[in-house]
Amino acid sequence: MKHFQWEMVCDRDFQPTLALVLLGIGGLIGNYIFGYVQDTLGRHPAFFIYLSIESLFGIATAFAQDFTTWTIFRFGVGFTVPAILGTPYVLAIEMVGPTKRTTCTILSNIAYSLALVALAAVVYVVRDWRSLSLATTLPFLTFFMFWWVMPESPRWLLANGRYEEAEKVLLKMAKVNGKSLPANYILQLKQKYQAKQQSCDDAGGKENTRRRYGVSDLFRTPNLRRKTLIITFIWFTNTSVYVGLSYYAPSLGGDEFLNFFLAGAVELPTYLFLWPAMDCWGRRWTLCTSMVVGGAACLATVLVQNRELALFYQMFLMNINFSF
Repeated sequence: MKHFQWEMVCDRDFQPTLALVLLGIGGLIGNYIFGYVQDTLGRHPAFFIYLSIESLFGIATAFAQDFTTWTIFRFGVGFTVPAILGTPYVLAIEMVGPTKRTTCTILSNIAYSLALVALAAVVYVVRDWRSLSLATTLPFLTFFMFWWVMPESPRWLLANGRYEEAEKVLLKMAKVNGKSLPANYILQLKQKYQAKQQSCDDAGGKENTRRRYGVSDLFRTPNLRRKTLIITFIWFTNTSVYVGLSYYAPSLGGDEFLNFFLAGAVELPTYLFLWPAMDCWGRRWTLCTSMVVGGAACLATVLVQNRELALFYQMFLMNINFSF
């Protein structure tokens, strides 16, 4: 294990945690930068830029010869992790209508949970950390074959005035779904977007339409500022608790591989609740209910003396919260 290989014990036992923190910081920085890349270049090229960086640093991690180099490579991996997860998700949402967005969200989360379960099996089989780095990175190279298959977001194309490319994507979507586009459909979309653009010109002038929006715009108005702070707090809380439980599940007692497996597997049953709940009760009440139940579960685990039962109980209910 690298902990002993690089003497990350005793007075150096903080180093693995430091590397984990830097991994997360890399994700924060990368998410901010790649948000602009995604909006500027498009979802398709942005994803493969992230993928190239992720693959490069992931493979390099397996050949690191000291802790400093390894940490730098891990920072590079973290730099692209949120973007790689988020870009296909955004693309999927933009490829479907409003009535199918819940389905896309749930299916994406199911895929994530199944990947965690599969990762537990990979970690159980591959014990050497260098081999594990390669085993969890090399499969990413197969995604480059999707360059010719993965479409660009038609919404992004329309918003950027690339109507002919958007028409090709929409025609292909219609063909796959056994549908046909209405007559002059693309022309109507073009007129709609141009009218919206003209409205912006009339309201704020030509320079307003060329303006690039950033994080500061999320705090520009009181209503938007309040919603931004609420959503940020929710994501910060959920992510902190979920990542903490996931990363430290192996050290909570019992078999560490089984614990990690349960951390991924217990998410799956929650979708049976979330799928109809979001359609019937809406997002807000489902979110509030799941967070209350999840928070109560975290507090209630201190009453459970059996470590294995406490772990399973806590992970099961907390993942109701995260899965939403």
